[in-house]
Amino acid sequence: MEFNEMKDAEILKYLVDEVDGAIAAGFVSMDGLSMGAYNMIPDFDTKAADAEFATILRTARKALVNLGSTLGGLEEIMVGTANGIIIVRMIGSDYYTGIALGKNANIGMARLMQKKLVKEMYRRYYDDKEKPKGKVEP
Repeated sequence: MEFNEMKDAEILKYLVDEVDGAIAAGFVSMDGLSMGAYNMIPDFDTKAADAEFATILRTARKALVNLGSTLGGLEEIMVGTANGIIIVRMIGSDYYTGIALGKNANIGMARLMQKKLVKEMYRRYYDDKEKPKGKVEP
């Protein structure tokens, strides 16, 4: 199934289901508010992480500006932990998507699927001028 046939929340679930070792995925505004999330672990608090990663992304963007234009704009940050990896990827300048992966997850597939998600969300929230920006569809 193509992403353009799915609702926003369905894409997040599909992403977690399709990536071996994925734990959670989210779509977040740069003010740290969750626009939608899918989480396979009940006590994994994605909302708290959403706000923190928005802060990290804003700081990383500032750091890149200070380095000059050679590297270009921020696209992705990976955070490695003892038990896995979190990958966050920008969607334009107003949103980002994150995926949490367990220790033995398929990082390559996660990055590939996340790039596909970013492309679709960019189309929905930036290219479609008639659609108001706001909370994801259930």
